Amino acid sequence: MRCLLLILSFIFLWRFATAQNSLTSNFRLPLNISPVLTGNFGEMRATHFHAGLDFRTAKTTGLPVVAAAEGYVSRLLVSVHGYGKAVYVNHPNGYTTVYAHLEKYAPRLDSLVRNFQYQNRFYEVDVNLPPGLVPVARGEMIGFSGNSGSSTGPHLHFEIRDTQTDEPINPLLFGLPIADRTKPVFGALRIVPAGPGALVAGSSSARKFSVEREADGRYRLKKGLIPEAGGSIALAVEVWDREDGGVSNNAIYQMQVFVDDSLVFQLKFDRFTFDESARVSAHADPEERARGHNFHLCRVLPNDDNQIFYFPLSRGVFRPTPGKVHTVRIVAMDVQHNTSQLSFRLRGVPASFAAGPSVPPGTVQIIDWRKPASWQAETIRLNFPANSVLDTLYLTVTKNPRPNPFGYATYTIGPTTTALRKKYQLGIRYQESPIPPERYCIVHGKRFLRTRLEDGFLTTHTDRFGEFTVKADTTRPEIRFLFGSCQDLTGFSKLQVHVRENESGVRFWYAELNGQFLLFEYEYKDRLMTAEMPMLAPGDHVLDFWVMDYAGNISYSREYFKIGIEGWRK
Repeated sequence: MRCLLLILSFIFLWRFATAQNSLTSNFRLPLNISPVLTGNFGEMRATHFHAGLDFRTAKTTGLPVVAAAEGYVSRLLVSVHGYGKAVYVNHPNGYTTVYAHLEKYAPRLDSLVRNFQYQNRFYEVDVNLPPGLVPVARGEMIGFSGNSGSSTGPHLHFEIRDTQTDEPINPLLFGLPIADRTKPVFGALRIVPAGPGALVAGSSSARKFSVEREADGRYRLKKGLIPEAGGSIALAVEVWDREDGGVSNNAIYQMQVFVDDSLVFQLKFDRFTFDESARVSAHADPEERARGHNFHLCRVLPNDDNQIFYFPLSRGVFRPTPGKVHTVRIVAMDVQHNTSQLSFRLRGVPASFAAGPSVPPGTVQIIDWRKPASWQAETIRLNFPANSVLDTLYLTVTKNPRPNPFGYATYTIGPTTTALRKKYQLGIRYQESPIPPERYCIVHGKRFLRTRLEDGFLTTHTDRFGEFTVKADTTRPEIRFLFGSCQDLTGFSKLQVHVRENESGVRFWYAELNGQFLLFEYEYKDRLMTAEMPMLAPGDHVLDFWVMDYAGNISYSREYFKIGIEGWRK
């Protein structure tokens, strides 16, 4: 029986390995150049974990982007922000590949997109296509690399998703030919108090420790330091990875924390949902993040069931034994199993008996993450759905009574570093004004939030804490044609309009050339609207342009131009 079980196990593992090899050999790189990554799966961004790979495109645009495997185009997306111009391809093996921030589509896709845009008379489209309408072969060109959407520079963003669940999966697990023999690098360590009375080096605050490389892949604390800590503590660590020849500090694949050889924390970037991706602030050490550094906080909050975490009973929090010297190991690994380890000793000390009050000062309400909760004062109200926070929330709300130019106070909702799982409703009481209420928006920092008037409160939904106030946007967008009045545009290939909107943002735009709809593409980073110059007869022509912002302010402008006797574009 034992032999039979071994044989069956061998057969199962062999078939699994064969299936995996078949799967990993199915995808190719989406560019025909040597791959260099500027971002990888799981990298901590400002509002999310990165869901794919960013390929460098030699600081230029227009490189051919090809399908990673055979399949069919399932979705075409055009957005001013986010992914910009993107193509989604479904494959027979149950996966979907995504190609984002494109400059333009391959001709047959561009024709489809253009038809949808003219049907809707708007630039932004999001269209799902039926199977078989647009089949693609492995290596077939589907577009050109670009810098569209919320991209900070030319590159190609590439994802592999589970078609059924739409969950992003780490593309490096599919055997893409990206050379990587480089081990992860440790930068620094923080020991963080994680409970009442916790002490680190005699203080109730977190302490940061420098590390040094002891040998290839082995790190230690500088000067052989043995930190002292007592009470419930957790670790935060700065660690990054690079592929061979890479220049960017990318994300590691896996990390484990051992205390005296017992696993207390494990992180693994195999896959996540987009809701889980948005919980990045629950994992990033908030104090270091405020300084511009990303430290992995090796602790899992009670209501954070993100599948990147593997849950030992301690969820990353442990209590050093007073008088005992513990051995701590942090092991970091990339997909290619290149491994580095930070090892140090930690001396346990008693926790502080002067732990102080269990409720932090300034708390206006204690919120249990399992239950919905509400809090209201005279001029502000908050409504939290159940499971909107990740841990017990000691809510603080402070008001700066000094009004802004529109007569509204500024409210600070906190703790400001709190990570949220769901959006909550925020309302600030509306003050009667000659300015219509639809011109008012709740503002978080410099960002105008979509706001509406409900029961006398200006109301929005947000997943952030911090400073909030109310401002009115009464300024119309500015329209400036990038050609002169009655100018001869013979030979021009484009019509361009500069739009300036510094407050609530551009929501809608519409243009007509000689009374017929003309599609303009909006590049918000340059504040530039661009349309291809159509073939026009010689003579006079008129362009009408409308722009509306999120506060409902509308601008309109008309300009004339002419086409000379040739009437041809370049």
